[in-house]
Amino acid sequence: MTPAPERSLEQRVDALARANAIRSARAELKRRLKRDTTLKLALQALDGLDEELELIRVDGAPPPANYLHSMKAYDLLIALPGFGRVKANKVLARNAVSPSKTLAGLSTRQRLMIRAELELVARARATAGRIGRFTTTPTERAA
Repeated sequence: MTPAPERSLEQRVDALARANAIRSARAELKRRLKRDTTLKLALQALDGLDEELELIRVDGAPPPANYLHSMKAYDLLIALPGFGRVKANKVLARNAVSPSKTLAGLSTRQRLMIRAELELVARARATAGRIGRFTTTPTERAA
């Protein structure tokens, strides 16, 4: 196996700065998701509509391109109000998505199924007028 080429100090510093910018943009997105009770922002992030996320700026700098692509679907769900580890894992399991899958790695079917579940949750919240406990699937509603 061929070893990776040596990188100059300038290249390593540049790569570190890009990685930090991506992490900062994702952290800011998670903070916004936690405050978004309508789940509109989550649906946009799931669709990968970077340009519609009002350019999440960290320290005045625009976010790096494709910062959503490396975000895990599990992390997106965990950041939503009313979602914890158990609920996020249930949503992913119902849609045959590994918790380590990134948003860019989701198939069209997986993305649409998760989106449909989030829309159902958003409608239930709008109807109930609260964030607390609510049903997420028709089978849970019937029980």
